[in-house]
Amino acid sequence: EALAAAIASNDFAERKALYEKVGLIGARDVPMWYSGHTATVIALHEDLTGLATWTTVDGSLGIGHPAAEGRWHMVWWTK
Repeated sequence: EALAAAIASNDFAERKALYEKVGLIGARDVPMWYSGHTATVIALHEDLTGLATWTTVDGSLGIGHPAAEGRWHMVWWTK
């Protein structure tokens, strides 16, 4: 009801109060799960090389794959 009323209103203060009401209802009634980030994984076949050994532009070894974003330009099949 509050969302419908907020959408229909042209009064800023009224809309602000209605959206605050919605936010408070959500904070009270909606389950929250704070995970820090989404779990991700990259799985590969033994014939796929380069994914676990990618390097940066200065030649340093890469530090894994944040958010499962592989450095696919350095990957190749060995068979």
